[in-house]
Amino acid sequence: MKLLADMGVSVTTVHLLREAGEAVVHLRDEGLHRLPDDKILEKARREQRVVLTFDLESTAAPADDVLKNGSDYRHPEATRKNNPPA
Repeated sequence: MKLLADMGVSVTTVHLLREAGEAVVHLRDEGLHRLPDDKILEKARREQRVVLTFDLESTAAPADDVLKNGSDYRHPEATRKNNPPA
């Protein structure tokens, strides 16, 4: 799985994921630490990556827009609401 870690995800987490064989890019790795949320989603979509984030508030609106445009992206909060724990 190809992942894109935003600035809220620790470098240690990214390192551990890489050691586990995941293809992870951290925004810091590419000097994109100030990239706006909508551009993060565009980058992830363009590179076919899943965004790792703890920032559910600021990604919800852009993610909803991505969904409306036919992407298969699923916002974690939307997934939880539609599939509550048994």
